[in-house]
Amino acid sequence: HNYADSISFMNGTLFVQTGVIGACSKDGFSQSRLLRINSQGYELFTRDHYDGSLRQDVISSWSDKQPDIVTPEEELVCDPDAGYVCGFNTCSLLEPPNVTWLSTGSEFQVAVQDNMLIEYDMKTYSPIGAACLDIGDRKIVLVDKDGTIVNSDETSGDEIVAIELISQDGEVERIERNDKNAFYKIYQPNKWVKKQMEKLLQESLLQEVSSAAVTSK
Repeated sequence: HNYADSISFMNGTLFVQTGVIGACSKDGFSQSRLLRINSQGYELFTRDHYDGSLRQDVISSWSDKQPDIVTPEEELVCDPDAGYVCGFNTCSLLEPPNVTWLSTGSEFQVAVQDNMLIEYDMKTYSPIGAACLDIGDRKIVLVDKDGTIVNSDETSGDEIVAIELISQDGEVERIERNDKNAFYKIYQPNKWVKKQMEKLLQESLLQEVSSAAVTSK
């Protein structure tokens, strides 16, 4: 809530970001929004869950063409151009418990957690997908284009082209980079894309049947 661009107004619509109320957050704040509405208009507030204070951020009447954003400038924490993760941290984002990080490149990193390989975007430290959902007792090996094993503690990881999961009997599952230069997989296809593909397939089959009927005549 304490960023200059957390509230914006465009095309007659007020866009508002909402914080968290848990013990851990990326910027060190624990906040939620409170909206008060009456016959005259509405007000938007921020509730600080550390000290219980209530701060007014927006005030508007129903006749206003644009709401008045009144968040105090002295409470804004940083330049929005610096990125939204620019406050202090109350919890560790990079070293959560029971997680081992694999250096797989400057753009993305893979974490071994909960028996899975989870990939993170290093600009936002947010998970973007899973490379493997069940590691089991398999050994994890990082390899370059020549098949040479790479030590993730001694490299940025940009030269890694695949992650290999090797079972005790020697069976290898090879996970290569996708078209995004990352390792995550899409385990469930996009429902809209799947529906469109099924529609195209059905249309193709109907066309084949129609062509066959014309040919038989």
